[in-house]
Amino acid sequence: MAQRPAGTGGREDTSKAVVVRQRKTHRKSRLGCANCKLRGVKCDESKPTCSRCTSAGLSCTYSAQAPTLQPSYENVFSLEPAATVEVLPPPKLMMQRILPSALPIAGSTGNYVLRQSDKALVSRFVHNTILTFGPGEADAHKSRCMMLANAHKYLYHIYIGFAQLQDAHFNVVPGSPRPSDGATMALHMYHSATMFKQTLSELMPRKKHISSMERDALWMGASMLATSCFANIDSLDPREVWPLRAPDMMDLDWLRMNQGKDIVWEIADLGRSDSVFNDFFVEMATTPLPSASSPIRPHALSPLFYTLFDISPSSTAESNVYHGAVSYLSQIIDDEVSIYIGARLFIFPMEVGVGVKKLLRARDPRAMLLLVYWHSKLVEYPAWWVKFRCIVEGLAIAMHLRREHAEDMPDLIRLLEPPRQALLAQFRKSKLTQVWPQEVIDEAEAPYM
Repeated sequence: MAQRPAGTGGREDTSKAVVVRQRKTHRKSRLGCANCKLRGVKCDESKPTCSRCTSAGLSCTYSAQAPTLQPSYENVFSLEPAATVEVLPPPKLMMQRILPSALPIAGSTGNYVLRQSDKALVSRFVHNTILTFGPGEADAHKSRCMMLANAHKYLYHIYIGFAQLQDAHFNVVPGSPRPSDGATMALHMYHSATMFKQTLSELMPRKKHISSMERDALWMGASMLATSCFANIDSLDPREVWPLRAPDMMDLDWLRMNQGKDIVWEIADLGRSDSVFNDFFVEMATTPLPSASSPIRPHALSPLFYTLFDISPSSTAESNVYHGAVSYLSQIIDDEVSIYIGARLFIFPMEVGVGVKKLLRARDPRAMLLLVYWHSKLVEYPAWWVKFRCIVEGLAIAMHLRREHAEDMPDLIRLLEPPRQALLAQFRKSKLTQVWPQEVIDEAEAPYM
């Protein structure tokens, strides 16, 4: 006879075991982009650009080594209606105190109140930085800067962001490959780019009825955003910039921004008598500017140019994709660079032609050689905001061309030497000597011939 289990006292055990549900350990995704991790927001992990970065105006990156919180200038000049653009709130700015007398900056992105440090940055921009953009009366520059910003608040964001970018250039940390972490600068550039795009989208349907002040503000905003994009290089290490780095959607973003500026140039119509930039327009109109449609200046360039770029007496911009850019280069190659001829250098993106721009994105060696020559001239312009881009990107191109074409394109390597030496001379006078690793300096300075 089977025995009952001990301890039951002959009674049926009706108690049920309590099952404790084990909670699964929450696993955080490690696949989100670097910006979303830093900002503490959920990343949708879409590639090449997540929606959070797109809406926040940031350049998206999934690399832990890439710079974070870098402003993206992509689609700033898109003319899609503002209502179709979903704008997520930017990261909150933690402020130590709010000055009640400060000027509020308002927009669809919320309100931001200028702090005392912001006022100092605006003052430096208006009284100092703006004077590097070209000749003219200092008081006139200052007056229009403040007048336009007071009427169109997004310009204050540009002034502050650009002044912070200037600080980053002058306060390079020895051994650091980054010009700055860019966090607060990115915030202001985000505000300015977003509000500029919204303003442009709202004004386009009534293009014929845009007020004079609005046209001038659009030109100021477009010019400053394009200049900021050029000055804000991703890294100070040439190995981490185009064309030495892996292909990236943000490659040559400054070139796209300059194309967008052309759209605003037509809308702004600075030739108006009531434009605050009318003096600038008149000076531009009376200054002889190089043109890609002009004949190539005889004897201005080495005979190797004609061979390498297949230039002949019968070639034209229509028959030879390089012809216009070579013509432009022949007209500026002997210029003595000063603040008074800046316009001759700045129109390069407008004169080289769509074909050369496509070739640059495809890393065509001849197109890149033309860009190196331009960098070697522009770097002489007396303004901080051209230096790092010209030196770092210019020497990165030179290193790329030697690595890839030293054997198969000896004439190109010979033509590369003059602009390379000009850029190296500027490098040796810059703070980049404190930043570049010795092996990079050795490669940049090694004899090419």
